[in-house]
Amino acid sequence: MKNWDKILDDFARKCKGGAPDMTNPRHLALLRESLIKFGWNENAMNEFLGNLREGKEIVTENWWDDLSDAAQAAYIEKHGSAPNV
Repeated sequence: MKNWDKILDDFARKCKGGAPDMTNPRHLALLRESLIKFGWNENAMNEFLGNLREGKEIVTENWWDDLSDAAQAAYIEKHGSAPNV
């Protein structure tokens, strides 16, 4: 999910005030637009959005790569090194 930061940035800009509400059906429709824009597979997108609607925790295959550079740096500062993922 290398485009995750771009997807979230695009999505947040579409939501008033830049604060998405995952319980708001309109916001989920805006998220769908962003996912389509960045080339998500329809089945993956439907599963992801369904999990959000049901309030399920979303776990990615490699959470480390999903973190921004700043978040990775903060993790390393707090834990002393990067995880073995």
